[in-house]
Amino acid sequence: MALHSQADMRDDVRRLLAIVPPIDTSSGAAGALPTAQPDPDNPTINTAINQAIEALNRIVRVGPFTDYTISVPAYTTDKRSVAWVNVSTIEPPGGGVFHATEILDVLWTGTDGNTNRLQPQQYYGSTKAYTQFQQYKPATRPSQFITTGVQIGLLPAPTEAGILTFSAASGQSALLTDTDVPAYIPDDYEFCLVYWAVMLLSAREAQSVEAQSRYPAFQQLAAQSMLQVYQWKNGYDDTGVEVARNILMMTPINTQQQRMQATGQAQGGK
Repeated sequence: MALHSQADMRDDVRRLLAIVPPIDTSSGAAGALPTAQPDPDNPTINTAINQAIEALNRIVRVGPFTDYTISVPAYTTDKRSVAWVNVSTIEPPGGGVFHATEILDVLWTGTDGNTNRLQPQQYYGSTKAYTQFQQYKPATRPSQFITTGVQIGLLPAPTEAGILTFSAASGQSALLTDTDVPAYIPDDYEFCLVYWAVMLLSAREAQSVEAQSRYPAFQQLAAQSMLQVYQWKNGYDDTGVEVARNILMMTPINTQQQRMQATGQAQGGK
């Protein structure tokens, strides 16, 4: 697992920003602020690293899966459509919110003690098949579930109280002290946080030509390394390819590459 502490990662960030950290000249400890080049300072770099962790958590939850349970009351017999269960009160390890795509093994245990596994259902899946699932009448126990935002929807709504159990992945916690390390990111992938931090710190120097030329390069490295973490966690299947493509399309990387390619072709034609 990852061995680089927050202090070590600050030194890595400074090296990529062309700043020599004190530890490289034996003039200070790991993560120390170089007096000759105090900008960016330690709190600024720490914030950039933790913003990288937040970005990673939004893309994929790299932590282990944990089981959660929540009590669900009975619904009246005139209830129609989905019975929504709010899971925002349950905070997963690493903070943040549950990802709908990483809520697995949803189970229902009724008052009779019997447990059944619920079938995943896309919210608009039934409407595509012209099934009016919004008019489902309540039943003793649900048979399907829908995930959206901070809620798990049950179909049909249960007329008896029960226990909802589900598994969900946890995220990477923020680094709060210099000795904290990214707990769930292997050594091969932890530099995605460094690349992301360098990208953010380069973007803040709007008046620096050097920083602005550095930004697109580390933007591409940050995006690629984040997607590699996604593929490591979830596997490079068809779904992984589709998600990776969608994420890349939401970044200006393709535009930047097209510009670079067009520049190269223009230079080649001279």
